[in-house]
Amino acid sequence: MAQITATRTAPPGETEAHPAAAWRQEYTLALRNYFAEGGELPLRRAYELGRTALGHGVSLLDLTMLHQSALEEALPLHAGSEDLARQSRLAAEFLAESLSPFEMAYRGFLEANTALRGMNEGLEAEARRIARLLHDGAGQLLFAFELALADLARDVALDRQRVAEILNLANQLGQQLRCLSHELHPVVLDDLGLVPALELSASRISKQTGLSIVVNADGVCRSPAAVESCVYRAAQEALTNVVRHAQATEVTITLERTGDLLVCTVRDNGIGFSESSQRAGGNAGLGLMGIRTRLKRLNGSLEIKTAPDEGTALVIAVPVATPNRSSDVY
Repeated sequence: MAQITATRTAPPGETEAHPAAAWRQEYTLALRNYFAEGGELPLRRAYELGRTALGHGVSLLDLTMLHQSALEEALPLHAGSEDLARQSRLAAEFLAESLSPFEMAYRGFLEANTALRGMNEGLEAEARRIARLLHDGAGQLLFAFELALADLARDVALDRQRVAEILNLANQLGQQLRCLSHELHPVVLDDLGLVPALELSASRISKQTGLSIVVNADGVCRSPAAVESCVYRAAQEALTNVVRHAQATEVTITLERTGDLLVCTVRDNGIGFSESSQRAGGNAGLGLMGIRTRLKRLNGSLEIKTAPDEGTALVIAVPVATPNRSSDVY
């Protein structure tokens, strides 16, 4: 059981070197008082002891085992069946009261997850809306501007070199708008699905970095939008880690359905890393933490297979079925 700090002066024969024992004795004493007197005061003490346990990292299992030990000490050696039945009922009430801080913390945890889930969904929807505006709105207006300028150059005696420079700037601006739209939320992910979105992202990163990226996804059908978005973002973060840290020349992205799971494996031929360097943190650690955070939303998982000088494989698995909202964790 985790060590906790006593909230009272240690009794004779006991020192502050053993706070867990002091806390256990207080619990037993409060349980005995509830057996003898009943009432709200011992129950209030049960709640306070439970809150102290929660604050010091005592688990539910530890507290339940401690309650059982205290109950064995508090029960009289010779008791009739009626007394035993009464004390069993009182013991259950006392345990429930001591566990109530855990219940309150759990409910608060669920409420926070629900609020965070709604906030994340709102942010994702807003990113999707802005991406659509950039792609369908600003992008189309810029394309119309390029056409109008080209027509004007044909009809009017303008400096053609200057017009070419303006058209080149407009083309660069269009490329930046498309990249920004893709970073916010790839439109192709909604329109065509995960596989084309991964292929487009791989092609773009390959052109920017010279990294050879192959996407293998034979026979993979569409999945729910939330699942595809989660896998895409996790794979995108994995590719970013490869570019920044792996010193790789080749990456293979494999997408497949395994039972009820959509599994995406991102494998590189880079320098890899050891478990100790992963625990040490750093930017790579933060990147992996970001992937895990995204996957938890849909009860997904991340497995890392790596060793120094042997490359790295990140195995991303997400259930295709929509998770129960009450169990969502972000």
